Amino acid sequence: MVKKYAHKGLLATALLLGLVPAAQAFDTGPHQDLTREVLSEIGFNQDANETVQLENWLTDYYTNQPVLKNVLPSISHSLDRLHFDNLTKTSQVDHYWQRFTVNSKIAFQEAARNKDSFRILVLLGMSLHAVQ
Repeated sequence: MVKKYAHKGLLATALLLGLVPAAQAFDTGPHQDLTREVLSEIGFNQDANETVQLENWLTDYYTNQPVLKNVLPSISHSLDRLHFDNLTKTSQVDHYWQRFTVNSKIAFQEAARNKDSFRILVLLGMSLHAVQ
């Protein structure tokens, strides 16, 4: 099932990159490199690895959409929180780590209970992006 979605996701990414020049304005290469290396080391197959990489990339893609920032500012603000680099005080980092850990655990447990392997890969990509 993951393989089916990974191919569709990669096709969508290729189309987006070809149609949206602004998507090339930021560099997500380090995120992809870190993700690929670690997931390969622990035995993820290529399709699962690429799915996680895509979700990792989409975290930045959606965060950098001006339309989203103007039309849905509350969602845009939530997406901005997927980056530790927006925190300026040690207390903010501590609070973020605590919330991030609890929320991630709950989301992963729910996906596991539902046997939703695709959602697990999506969550892994988003979570890795925030930590990276």
